[in-house]
Amino acid sequence: MQIGAGVYHSLEKVTKAKYGQVATNVGDEGGFAVPVQDNNEALDVLMAAIIDAGHEDNVKLGTDVPASELYLTGDGKYDLDFKNPNKDSSQQKSAEEMIEYYKNWFNSYPSVSIEDPFDQDGWSAYSKFEAECGGHVQIVGDHLLVTNPKRVKEAIEEKACNALLSKVDQIGSVTEAIEASDVVAAQIKTGGPCRSERLAKYNQLMRIEEELVAAAVYAGKNFRKAAQ
Repeated sequence: MQIGAGVYHSLEKVTKAKYGQVATNVGDEGGFAVPVQDNNEALDVLMAAIIDAGHEDNVKLGTDVPASELYLTGDGKYDLDFKNPNKDSSQQKSAEEMIEYYKNWFNSYPSVSIEDPFDQDGWSAYSKFEAECGGHVQIVGDHLLVTNPKRVKEAIEEKACNALLSKVDQIGSVTEAIEASDVVAAQIKTGGPCRSERLAKYNQLMRIEEELVAAAVYAGKNFRKAAQ
């Protein structure tokens, strides 16, 4: 928590210095509204904050794409420039090109996790990506799986991803969410350490740690297997 909060505050400082005060406005999940021009610029700003906080040896990156929002159904391509009214066609990429795009990320940044890298029905792309990158990167299914036991089973059969983002509100009941994840939960994704609705969750985690005392073990680099 201390490292995460430190990076968050460094990110605010770096963002303000580079883009001005307006860029430090936060969204509904506590993230900053930084006017970056491309994805790599966003990662560069984040890396600058990590280095500024002095945690470059302790912090790795996880990205949430979510590629279904970039997907052009008719063309079968992903539009990386989808928010631009004057679209650059060179920014439209096939699934194969997206795989290479992500590999460049992994080679350039200390990436350990990526969420929803393809369209929610892009099973073949997921399977190819998992086969090529799943050994060293966590591939998280959110829109792909929607916490649905049937889609989780299909993902296992297709070897489409190696991690599930479990959300009770997606499937509709706690019972089905537990069935989908089998309670193998070693990580939590809950936004930036900002505002009461986010801080309440982090405070609860610290209270749980206090209750567990010595039984509470920080997974660190073993985060992908911490629940085994």
